[in-house]
Amino acid sequence: MIDHGSAVYYLSKNIREKLEASPILMDSIQGVYDEPIEFTQLPIVTLGEVTTAKWNSKTSYGQEITYTIHVFSKHRGMKEVNQITNFVMQILTDPDYDLGDDFSMELVDLELEEYIREPDGYSRHGILRLRYFISQEGER
Repeated sequence: MIDHGSAVYYLSKNIREKLEASPILMDSIQGVYDEPIEFTQLPIVTLGEVTTAKWNSKTSYGQEITYTIHVFSKHRGMKEVNQITNFVMQILTDPDYDLGDDFSMELVDLELEEYIREPDGYSRHGILRLRYFISQEGER
């Protein structure tokens, strides 16, 4: 089998590009961040935690990647964080991903959607956990 490494880099790059290419999302937030800088104005979207596991069969190789996206807002109530999280979900559950020549997207599935109040009592936090099933091109 040809081992092309991990698809995480390509997936992360594509997630960010898809989010930043959406006018409706970008008009609603201050930016998309890997790590927001201190005193960043809200609302924002941040790229969060990633886990990966093998997704193999006898004839193919792939990865199951779980990717967490965070949405932060200071708007009173949950309306703004719900709306922005919905935009993010619509963008990222579209299976049209460019993962280069070595990988292809098989399935995108929503694993978790959660909304919480931050400990400061004012900030709202939307959490999306998406599960990606990605196959690796080449023979096993």
